[in-house]
Amino acid sequence: MITPTDLTCEYASNPINIDTRQPRFGWQLASDRRGRSQSVYPILVANSAANLLAGHGHKWDSGKVASNNSVIVAYAVVG
Repeated sequence: MITPTDLTCEYASNPINIDTRQPRFGWQLASDRRGRSQSVYPILVANSAANLLAGHGHKWDSGKVASNNSVIVAYAVVG
């Protein structure tokens, strides 16, 4: 299994304030098996940790994005 770790938003871990409408996300990967890599990712943005844990991206759900990129992934401005 591959697990995202060291999550960042605008290059900061757990930022208090973001001053852009299109923040950029990043993460590192940890795997229980050698040689594993990312081929897709989803990003969820929600109004609470409980919603994220339930898999609900109330503010934004990127869907599954086919990419091995894990740095400078921009939030999609909706509306």
